[in-house]
Amino acid sequence: MLFSYIAQAYRLIEAGERKLVEVRRLEQGEVRISVNDTLCRYVLLPYLEAFHAAYPHIQIHVTNRTSGETAELLMEGRIDFGIVTLPHGGTECPHTL
Repeated sequence: MLFSYIAQAYRLIEAGERKLVEVRRLEQGEVRISVNDTLCRYVLLPYLEAFHAAYPHIQIHVTNRTSGETAELLMEGRIDFGIVTLPHGGTECPHTL
């Protein structure tokens, strides 16, 4: 009886490990980006097209926001990265390079 519970738990751990490998190899996952219209059209789109061609199983979510709103989304953890045109005026964003 104990073996049936342990076997089920082991299968779940193996499935979790496989998912982690897929994400690490960019075989699965998602990227959340925030950018304004102009930067999206003239800067980001060529890179997105190349990225999607190389990694077709990664979902890309693009949000259209101003620079200030993009910085807020990043600080809240609601996006993975943002592209801005102007420095963000208030609190320093801890995730900038």
